[in-house]
Amino acid sequence: MKKLFGYLLNMSKLNKNNNFGFTLVELILVIVFTGMLAGISIPVYNRFQNANSVELASMSLVQSLRRAQVLSKASDGDSNWGVYISSGQITLFKGVNYAGRDINYDENYFINNNITISGLQEIVFDKFSGDPQSIGSTTFIININASKTITINSKGVLNY
Repeated sequence: MKKLFGYLLNMSKLNKNNNFGFTLVELILVIVFTGMLAGISIPVYNRFQNANSVELASMSLVQSLRRAQVLSKASDGDSNWGVYISSGQITLFKGVNYAGRDINYDENYFINNNITISGLQEIVFDKFSGDPQSIGSTTFIININASKTITINSKGVLNY
């Protein structure tokens, strides 16, 4: 019993003399590990953000084109309706073209300013028939890995 008590007394003295905490090596290892994790995850996150921005822009364009076509078929406001795509926004407009539109009816949908737009930028639908006056495709590109193409045919059918 005396030996056990002496052992416990020595253990308590050891605990009082030992400092608990992190060594410099442990701290450096944690910092290096955190840096490596950040170095791997930041490019992956950026790639995801770019792909998401392109997808959101393409869905906004598709919805705007469908809305313009429906409004033209319904001859809403006794006018043609169209969509104009510019850097940073998509505009649904009332009129025979974007330059001669009635700005009171504009509906703007904002997209990422870093997206490059190529192809058709103005698509107007005929009143009553809903057929597009121009056919072709529009491509949204944010970098080499993230792009999306929306194609419209002579009947107004969208492929994306």
